[in-house]
Amino acid sequence: MMEEMIWIYKTNVSASTDFTALKRLLDNAPGIQTWSIDLEDCDKILRVVAKGMSSDDVVDMLVSCQVQALELPY
Repeated sequence: MMEEMIWIYKTNVSASTDFTALKRLLDNAPGIQTWSIDLEDCDKILRVVAKGMSSDDVVDMLVSCQVQALELPY
């Protein structure tokens, strides 16, 4: 059984076009169970819950949308 993982990232998502591309990517990504982003936070905090993927996999996906992400400890 694959363990469900939760990652928190500081991102550079700023424009609605960034959010639209990000939403399309994360909504269709196999392995991602749920995700949320706080666009009102100065660090644009992204929370991802996934199974069967690593944090590096998530970061690589984000980079493909020109989103910079720094994993934060929690």
